[in-house]
Amino acid sequence: MTDHPTLSEFVTSEATDSRPASQPSTDETVTMTADERVATYLIEDQMADLTDAIREAVQNGIDSPGSSRVLVSISPERSLILDDGAGVDLESTEGRRNLSVLGAGSKQRSDDETIGEWGIGKGAIIAKGAVRIWSHDTALCFDYRDRHNSGQWADVSGRDGQLVDAEHHLEGMLVEIDHYEDEVPEPDSYRWRRYVRDLRKRFAYVQSRTGDSVVINGEPVDRGDPLEAVADSPHPSLTRETDDAILALEYTPHEGLDIYSNGLYVTTKREYGLGGVVVSKGNLTLNFARNDIQSGCD
Repeated sequence: MTDHPTLSEFVTSEATDSRPASQPSTDETVTMTADERVATYLIEDQMADLTDAIREAVQNGIDSPGSSRVLVSISPERSLILDDGAGVDLESTEGRRNLSVLGAGSKQRSDDETIGEWGIGKGAIIAKGAVRIWSHDTALCFDYRDRHNSGQWADVSGRDGQLVDAEHHLEGMLVEIDHYEDEVPEPDSYRWRRYVRDLRKRFAYVQSRTGDSVVINGEPVDRGDPLEAVADSPHPSLTRETDDAILALEYTPHEGLDIYSNGLYVTTKREYGLGGVVVSKGNLTLNFARNDIQSGCD
């Protein structure tokens, strides 16, 4: 029977017998890049449904410098998201890059002044319908699935967008998503009500952290001070504010504890045996889909 070295013995032997580790085998530098399939995944598969695309557009509006309000209109035909921030100069190279390159922009995961992290949500937006992003005097149009053959989307398809002159000047930014029929429910589906309900919950405490109000189909979503969340609870409750978070807890173990990152809803935890809300005062470290807290996050 032939004796084989263990893995640790093999590595030790290789390290001893080979050239010094500091000596490169060639002068070539190898850079890790992303395959074209990664961009396709970020556009087509990163978000589950229309609410994820709208969420990304609303978050961008909240993060826009100078914004104080984001208006959202949702119907079976289209979704509109309008903010009153500084907008984007689409006539500049930087402005066009920020809206067309996945990951481009000034957002950083460690920046608690913004609630966005990756700068890739724009990919989810163009997957759900023909999109027009209008700011100042210019609009950027995409028709990723090449479903529209007339109007402002007549000459665009895939990831290739086109700049067009807007009909008038617009302060802030308007994102229009003309829905693809196979990406949304039937017009009379109950899911439209669920979409609105989920988005209202998503941004329920954003105003308490950022000062920006969010209005969906004419109704503000703000729930006010998180400490008041259990004020009228018939169950034993506790409220507390620390340097890191606002806690409003109640003994309703079957309902679960809603977790908000800097005012933005993330997930509901039922393993703690508590109900109520926890609103962090900064951005939690979240997973890529932004629907759970990464392990090790305190």
